[in-house]
Amino acid sequence: MTLGHLGWQTRRYNMLYSNISDYGYAYWAASWVGLFLFNEVYQWYWHKLCHENKYLWQLHKIHHKFHNPSPISVVSNHPLDIFVQSSPILIVPFLFPIHDTTLYLTFALVNYAYGAYLHAGFDWPYDICSPHHPYLITAWHHNHVRPLPPLARAERNRAG
Repeated sequence: MTLGHLGWQTRRYNMLYSNISDYGYAYWAASWVGLFLFNEVYQWYWHKLCHENKYLWQLHKIHHKFHNPSPISVVSNHPLDIFVQSSPILIVPFLFPIHDTTLYLTFALVNYAYGAYLHAGFDWPYDICSPHHPYLITAWHHNHVRPLPPLARAERNRAG
C-alpha cells in the first residue's frame, strides 16, 4: 500500500502519482534524476551535520561502532537518525511530481543496496572505483573516518 493509496494522492496533498503515462516517460526519467540528486545531496549534508555537531554525533556514532563494517551496519543507526535519513520519502512528493514505485525503489536501491556495498568492506580495483575517486564514495569511506575524533573527522572526509 502506497501513500497514494492511503488517500494522500486523491486529496492532492502531494504530487505522488501511480501511472507513468500521467506525465510521460521523459518526465519520469528526469524526475528520477532529480530524485537521485536530491537524495544524494540530502544524505551528504545530513551525514556531514552528524559528524560536525556534537549532539547529532551522539545519535550517529552508533553507526560507527562497527570496527569491521558489514552490510548490516548500514541499518545500525539510532531511530531518529534513521527517520531523518528516510524522510526524503515523505518530503519529495511535496516538492515535485514523482512516480510512487520509482520513489520507493530508488530509496531501496540507493540507501540500502548501495549502502550495503559501502559497508561490506569490499572495494573495486583502483582504476574502477578507488578510495581516492573524486566523485564516488566507496567502501573505504567507513575505515577512513574511524580514527579521528568526531569534529576532526568531518574535515578529513565530508562525504563519509
